[in-house]
Amino acid sequence: MLSRLNYISHYTREALNSVSNAMMRLRINSALVTLTMTLTMKLTLASLAIIALAPLAQSQTNTTEHIDRTLNDLQVVYFFEAPQDIDWGAVMLLSQRYGCDVTLATITESPEGLQARKKYHKRSGLGLTQINLSQTAIGELPNALSPNSSAPDIVLFNSSLSSSIWKPVKDYFLSGKAAPDSLKYNGLVGVRKVYQEQAEFTSGAVIQGAIVNQRELYRAYAELIAETERYFFPQDFGAEPLSAEDGLYTRYELARYDINSSFRESDFLSGLTKLRLGGLIKSVVSTSSSNSTTTIKNQLRLAEQFERDFNDARIAGSPRKRVDRLVSGYRALTRLLDLVNSNPELKADQVYSGYVSNLVATAQRATLLTMGLEWSGDIVIKDTPEGPKVKFRPTVTVSGPLGVTLAKILFFPGSDDSAIIVDATPHKVRPHQQFIREYLVDFEGESLRSGALDSLRFAVEIQYGGISMTARSVAGVRGSRSLKVTFLPSFRFIPKVANVLVDKTVSPFYWKAVVEKPKYYSGKVAVELKTPPGISAGAVQRTMSLSSGEESQTIQFPFVAGSGMVDGIARLVLYLKEGGEIVAADTALIRVASCVINPDRPIAFLPDTSGLLEDVLRMTDANITPLTNRALETGDLGAYQVIIVGSGSHQLFASLSKVTERIERYVRQGGLLVVMGQPQDWPSRAGALSIRPLPAALEGVDIGVGERNHRLFSKPYTILTRRLVETVDSRALSAPAEIAAGKKLIYDKRTSSNRSLLTVANMGEGRIIYCGFPLLQRISRLEINAIHLLANILNY
Repeated sequence: MLSRLNYISHYTREALNSVSNAMMRLRINSALVTLTMTLTMKLTLASLAIIALAPLAQSQTNTTEHIDRTLNDLQVVYFFEAPQDIDWGAVMLLSQRYGCDVTLATITESPEGLQARKKYHKRSGLGLTQINLSQTAIGELPNALSPNSSAPDIVLFNSSLSSSIWKPVKDYFLSGKAAPDSLKYNGLVGVRKVYQEQAEFTSGAVIQGAIVNQRELYRAYAELIAETERYFFPQDFGAEPLSAEDGLYTRYELARYDINSSFRESDFLSGLTKLRLGGLIKSVVSTSSSNSTTTIKNQLRLAEQFERDFNDARIAGSPRKRVDRLVSGYRALTRLLDLVNSNPELKADQVYSGYVSNLVATAQRATLLTMGLEWSGDIVIKDTPEGPKVKFRPTVTVSGPLGVTLAKILFFPGSDDSAIIVDATPHKVRPHQQFIREYLVDFEGESLRSGALDSLRFAVEIQYGGISMTARSVAGVRGSRSLKVTFLPSFRFIPKVANVLVDKTVSPFYWKAVVEKPKYYSGKVAVELKTPPGISAGAVQRTMSLSSGEESQTIQFPFVAGSGMVDGIARLVLYLKEGGEIVAADTALIRVASCVINPDRPIAFLPDTSGLLEDVLRMTDANITPLTNRALETGDLGAYQVIIVGSGSHQLFASLSKVTERIERYVRQGGLLVVMGQPQDWPSRAGALSIRPLPAALEGVDIGVGERNHRLFSKPYTILTRRLVETVDSRALSAPAEIAAGKKLIYDKRTSSNRSLLTVANMGEGRIIYCGFPLLQRISRLEINAIHLLANILNY
């Protein structure tokens, strides 16, 4: 079996809210719309109107690729169970090389009919559909998989499908039932071909199917594959490149086909027509009761013009000619859609009208991207103390060489074609800038609470270099359930459990999560927790009641870790669900890591502004005591062998700058003072040593190591110093400092003064350690060397 891309999957955090047809009263309060312009993009979501004119990077879009995608209307569904089993070679072949509309789909068996969550990756053009399905609802699958209820044209089954739901699903597609009406559409819609991936491939075998050069395709699209993985399955694990020992090909056997049996199968698309618009016009329009010869001829003429213009655009010699041809073809296609919508019988045909609508959307995207223009919009529900408010937010991005003028913005609030002019003032958007504006949309409050809002249509009239076109789109309502769940903290390291033959040795610990919600919201949510091997949850509440009037509520989970806990980083996943739909989710990291600190060594600390220091110290089971202002001024500091000053603690403890002499006396009498990285406003009279921090975003290449054999790097844990500094990136802010004395063990090598990131200085019988290295941030990512360095510092 060919090696797959290796990562741990995490199903999407986004919970898509269902929308219904009951839209309540709409009015656009144009008097509240104001306008501001800036040269840098600043979105203040509380404001009623925003324009951001921000410099943008030059687009790297492959224009021909988008044109090819428009001229191929075939829809493909690739069924998989585990993300690590996805055959990205086949997916990229069909999506990027051939321009098919490809959806990755996974199914989980559920007793509650069919529920689908969808996600779309803009750059690759791939979709992800996650389906909860009962065996009695399998016949509804085509509606969930195809946007126009026509069912996909090609279905691929991954070879690693083990769940019991897959057999009836396969049987359904192999039976030929997944076709709306094969006679009405002359066999042009519905599932035409079904492929089954073969787990083993014998070289030289003759098959009826397709063979994919997996290695070549992975190498060609490695960057896009990695980007798509991170988007669909948001984990920070990259893919391992294919090696010489990996299999070179994957094989797909043609399990069923519903096309002319005389075709010779040599590829996934063999025997299929890429663009079926003309054939559908002849089969659908000619059979409608209200058809006429003129209607058929007009639609065929527009279809032929669209196809001819887009093909001409592929080979156009100049960018301007390419745009001219695309706009001409796009206009022909929109006129065809208008003819369909003006005919009640054709408009009611969801398959045909949906097909044409999807084709218009694809052609519009190709045309706009060729212009260097992207147009989108959202209907966003924001929670406020007065209840939910709705905003319409259109966005126009210009990445091409010519600016555009937005002549008019239109909004279609109802099911008919009557439009409200939202904004009739022309707005010029210059090259490499962005236009964003918000419009207040007023709904009745009760309709927002029920989520009873329909998707809304909108359009913008664009003028580009003397060319005019109207871009259309649909805004889906989102955010009506503003629930959020967060693990606190988002990571944890635990000591290794004794490795015994019978796994009865366990280590208990607790973790909590906070649910944030609007004050007005109340109801029950299901709580679902997924744990990695070796971690077991105790008595976890299965449902949670959320009360109105509260903005947050806490859940606490008891856990035990056994010897089956594997090395490396694992993940806990927490879901909140309403009616089987995920409405909030969070992931926490956990790993086995030894961080033993002598329990007979009393440690006091001043918390940092983020609380991260306290979270980390409590994971060590060290003997710790938080200090107060009173303890700093009057307490017995000599009762502690170590005092840790957290980052920014001088902002929380006014006494810190007043007790410099007490702290210096504490150090000289044998105490250990650890000062973590500080902000630039660290007072010169705080602590016993002159420290002048200058925070900076450093990369590993900017950091040097002094004495690699110093005790801090060897006792009680051996630190791989090279690995420790190489993994630093600018996401974790470092705090190099100019320090009056001491040994610089880690330093910022970009400066002639070699500002210190880790310094040990002797003072009397005690020591001072300054740690401007982003130690706690690295620990929050569960880096083993960072965890061990903390133990070495506190045991020093």
